[in-house]
Amino acid sequence: MIYKKNAWKEWKSFPNATQTFVELSAEPLEVESFMPVLHRFVVLLYDRSSSKIRVNALRKHLFK
Repeated sequence: MIYKKNAWKEWKSFPNATQTFVELSAEPLEVESFMPVLHRFVVLLYDRSSSKIRVNALRKHLFK
């Protein structure tokens, strides 16, 4: 199976990412509070159908 990555498509399907990116651009020192949304966005980039919320959990799942 070939996956075509399309970050823009995933970004549009995950509106929380926009708000997170806007807030991070204003307060880049407060990254830790945004990590759950950032992790989920990256998970969606790897596998759109995944229910995982952490990047490492998805990597472990994909490795198996």
